Amino acid sequence: MCGILVSNSNKDIPYFESRLETVNFRGPDNLNLYQVNGLTLGHLRLSIIDLEDRSNQPMKSGKYHIVFNGEIYNFKELRDELLILGYKFKTESDTEVILIGYQYWGESVVDHLDGMFSFIIYDLNKNVLFGSRDRLGVKPLYYSYVNNTFEACSQLRPISENKQICEEALNMYYDLGYIPAPYSIYKDVKKLKAGNCFRLDLELGDLKTWPYWDIKPLLKDDFNSIRKEELFSILEDSVNKRLISDVPLCVFLSGGIDSTLVAKIANDKKTNLASYTIGFNSKELDETKKATLISKKLRLNNKIYRFDNQDLIAELKKHVLVFDEPFSDSTSIGTLLVNKNASKKITVALSGDGGDESFFGYNHFVWLKYYLLIEFIPRKVRVFLSKILLELSKLSGKQKLFNISKLLSGSRIDLMKNVFLGFNRLSLKKNDFWFDKHFRKYLSYSTSPYQQLSDLTTKLWLEGDSNVKVDRASMAYSIEVRSPFLDYKLIEKMREINVSLRYRKNILKKILTDIGFEKKFFDKKKGFTMPIEEWTKKDLKELIITELSDEFLYSLPGFNVQKFKKMLTNHMNGKTNYSSFIWRIFILKLWFNDISIEK
Repeated sequence: MCGILVSNSNKDIPYFESRLETVNFRGPDNLNLYQVNGLTLGHLRLSIIDLEDRSNQPMKSGKYHIVFNGEIYNFKELRDELLILGYKFKTESDTEVILIGYQYWGESVVDHLDGMFSFIIYDLNKNVLFGSRDRLGVKPLYYSYVNNTFEACSQLRPISENKQICEEALNMYYDLGYIPAPYSIYKDVKKLKAGNCFRLDLELGDLKTWPYWDIKPLLKDDFNSIRKEELFSILEDSVNKRLISDVPLCVFLSGGIDSTLVAKIANDKKTNLASYTIGFNSKELDETKKATLISKKLRLNNKIYRFDNQDLIAELKKHVLVFDEPFSDSTSIGTLLVNKNASKKITVALSGDGGDESFFGYNHFVWLKYYLLIEFIPRKVRVFLSKILLELSKLSGKQKLFNISKLLSGSRIDLMKNVFLGFNRLSLKKNDFWFDKHFRKYLSYSTSPYQQLSDLTTKLWLEGDSNVKVDRASMAYSIEVRSPFLDYKLIEKMREINVSLRYRKNILKKILTDIGFEKKFFDKKKGFTMPIEEWTKKDLKELIITELSDEFLYSLPGFNVQKFKKMLTNHMNGKTNYSSFIWRIFILKLWFNDISIEK
């Protein structure tokens, strides 16, 4: 796991070295840069596979150069295939496999790679830059191409000097709390979309991007069934190939179904496996009792890290530093802390991230279930009831009544979109061009509304929020997190499986039951949440009120200031809980503070 940088600007090595050092947490084991044919290639290394210096990057083979971030899980099989073809290797690394693979397969090398990655290859023969990002967008890649100057990096900070704020991206952030690919907070910087490649012809100045993988429309109306044993075998394969490491490895154990299955499979393969659990002093948030039960049953060496509000709030500064863009998922604070403490002993961790998308674990799949029942109510009746509830919400200030009124009056597509954009939006602009251009199509890739919502969750939320959170929070403390449920083959397979088997993880629960886990192990999980209502009303109240001044709020383009100020007042008076909205704009202000200091 690493950080990469490529640029064709005419700045010198010390300049780029100073820029890479701003994100040196991504690779503390080695920083190296060199220049070739007017290009600068830079790399920060976190050593995981082949710890010798020979595997440091940038790496070259003949007239081919590479910088690479990630892990290729099938690199040994690819290496053997290339050896049979007569290619020679100088290292035992997966980096060299990509580079040699490009020499043989060309740009189609990406079709052979199974892993999480972003990389850029400079082909000196063609004077071309070729780059790619993994299928699910686990590893990031930002790029900018303005006036024939190209820059790309694993994070935004090293290439964000003197950039102009993108107002469209800000408006997305007001409603989402994050900025989805291909957009970034800066007008001239983009994120390469998951499952995409790019090619820059340096002679012609021609930059092209294209997808090499994506979710595909399901061609039939009926889904397949799957035996528990078959699914367990698929999960075993996904976990086992992520156990390859030349450094200590552990499991992040949340107490949920997904991480329990990952821990069970990994522990059967590796003896004395360590696991880590985050705990809170608040009983409403704490899951350590359940995690302890699971670790004892699996005979794991489980370490619990307990945090209070002050520990979490103290991590805010680190949050702003490592996320680069405004990013308001509050669970990132807890994720940072568990990585911070685990990093004292381990470098690689397995997690249960990604299970909720394929196995319908999120609460919004329950909302969809209720909405499908609501659809049986005649349209006129629903509209009438919606108007009554809307008036009641205005009188009481109850957000739930407002949401239900919108559910009643809206369409199924409205519901699925507003799961992410929200019913109570802060952007004055209602033109969701970006959603229609990049994401609406996924709502037509299946006849099942559950699969439609799952596909949208995978393409919008998973790539734009969840994967960003895990990558930045783990790399902030130089840890590589691997998520078996994000195996693209598993995701492809699950999209064809009967919805009832997957709904609320039914089949995963049955697998756990078969291997000796009673219902108490996976009943009523609280979910991973932060006490932001308490923070906004108590610990951080004064700071929030100070930071969210009228001067700042009115400086935000396209922002509904009057609506937000009313939310803030009602929240602080205890009338309604608007903590998620307040947290979102508070984080935005902290980000603006940070970039003003850097400049």
